[in-house]
Amino acid sequence: MEDLRQTALAYYMAANEDIRHVVEEIFVEMDPNNHRQVKFKEFSAYMETIGCENMSSEEFYEELKHGGNDELEFDDIITLLYIIYSQRPFCGGKCKKFVKGMYFTCVKCFDDFDHNEGALATPTFSVCSRCFLARDFEHRHGEFLDPIVLLNLKRMEALRNRQMEVEAARSSSATSANGTMKSSTSAKVS
Repeated sequence: MEDLRQTALAYYMAANEDIRHVVEEIFVEMDPNNHRQVKFKEFSAYMETIGCENMSSEEFYEELKHGGNDELEFDDIITLLYIIYSQRPFCGGKCKKFVKGMYFTCVKCFDDFDHNEGALATPTFSVCSRCFLARDFEHRHGEFLDPIVLLNLKRMEALRNRQMEVEAARSSSATSANGTMKSSTSAKVS
């Protein structure tokens, strides 16, 4: 969790004032008695209110707490918001735990997009490294990659597609230029 915490704090420190203000507002919403700490009951109720029931457990609450604190503090809420907005997964395998480290994502689910509706057709499916290695999960697709490999693969595909577009544009303009030269040569001969 420490890597996620450091990443979240780095994003927060680099954020503009508007984003920092939103984070502060969310913290205040979670802490109605304004004692600058969020108790489990407050946390759990808030998570259920925003539709994050999978994060409302006491186990997840305990993982979020930093440095042996009894309750969540502001930095813990920054970490929580990073986890929510970066869509860090809970394992879809047997353990069902929050994935703090590396994980594997189904490539087909990641790419599945409903072009008719203009929205994601299915949520992504991810499993922790332990469940993936043990094949302790059930899923209808078989191609899984970790996010770093997946990102690099998508980048290479985009670069390849861009290169093909550039080459097609060059070829098209060369063909067009040749056609213009031929027709002007024909006009001179006549």
